[in-house]
Amino acid sequence: MDSSIGTSDVISAPHPDMEFESHEDAYSYYKEYAKSVGFGTAKLSSRRSRVSKEFIDAKFTCIRYGNKQQSDDAINPRPSPKIGCKASMHVKRRQDGKWLMLEGGGRI
Repeated sequence: MDSSIGTSDVISAPHPDMEFESHEDAYSYYKEYAKSVGFGTAKLSSRRSRVSKEFIDAKFTCIRYGNKQQSDDAINPRPSPKIGCKASMHVKRRQDGKWLMLEGGGRI
């Protein structure tokens, strides 16, 4: 862990038109933001180009995003951590290689 980042540091909230150099930079930012406001993250989905096989689109979410579907015939159903959280960030790679945030939002 980077000791230069204190627990009182708050990362600015994601907003449309934010730019990132890479898919990894976008996810790193979202993880730091999520940590600063108190939730964990997950990569919900990502797409690769059929031609270049590089990532072109991704959606990062709160670990409690969505609602868990329970089977009616489960013998020992477990409680689900999925509670309908809507915190997420959707990014897409532009032609110039930079990543642009398309949408984000939700709160835990």
